[in-house]
Amino acid sequence: MTEIDVHGDALDGSEVRELVGSIVAAEQARVAKVSVSFTDEPTIRDLNRRHRAKDKATDVLSYPFDGSFPQGSGGEVVICPAVVERLAREDGRDFRQALRETVVHGVLHLLGHEDGTDAGAREMDRRTRLILEEA
Repeated sequence: MTEIDVHGDALDGSEVRELVGSIVAAEQARVAKVSVSFTDEPTIRDLNRRHRAKDKATDVLSYPFDGSFPQGSGGEVVICPAVVERLAREDGRDFRQALRETVVHGVLHLLGHEDGTDAGAREMDRRTRLILEEA
């Protein structure tokens, strides 16, 4: 069973835990622990600068760890609701739904999915839609 921690209150913790559980089940993954943290723009900008050399706030960062760590496989997803809200507004999307999509996207990265190519981005979008339809 996956241990799921939620930090912050952009979405209800039980909703996030249920969503992460749905992702892990849909992907048939063995994951020991997932942490989802909601943070502010300065913090995510600093993380993005330090870990990706991009000096700007972003919507989501994922930090996977594998089974060699004492806690097992899994990782941490860090989400900035302010950036998600801005992007949702620009795209005419519902903020709460955009947050849910961002959680799925971040956890898919933890599970090894990549979106650095057009094909990878399309596959992640497809997986996200399927997971949210089932959740």
